Amino acid sequence: MYGNSYLNWRKGILLSGMMMAVMQGDALASEQRAVVASGQVHFSGQIYEPACQIQVETSNVSSDCFNQGKMARQPIDVSTSDVQTFNQNRTRSQLNWLDSAQRQGLLTISYR
Repeated sequence: MYGNSYLNWRKGILLSGMMMAVMQGDALASEQRAVVASGQVHFSGQIYEPACQIQVETSNVSSDCFNQGKMARQPIDVSTSDVQTFNQNRTRSQLNWLDSAQRQGLLTISYR
């Protein structure tokens, strides 16, 4: 019913349409990558109390922390490796000994 030229024309149109769809898909994919790879994140808020100051004097360790605008001193017990909390549970400390003679230790202070 239709000649070879008509069928070749339809194949050409179909092939062209498929190529355009593939190219358009590639373009959209690269646009999406560009959108995902860029942007801005905004944070708001304030730090209203500074970090605690740790004082080490021989075998005595203490922490000076601001608590509601006033400085409060809290001794840190270095005879235990248990977690200690202070500053209204906003600050934690833990001592881990690096040697069996307990002469060198790592004191970790964590803030919330």
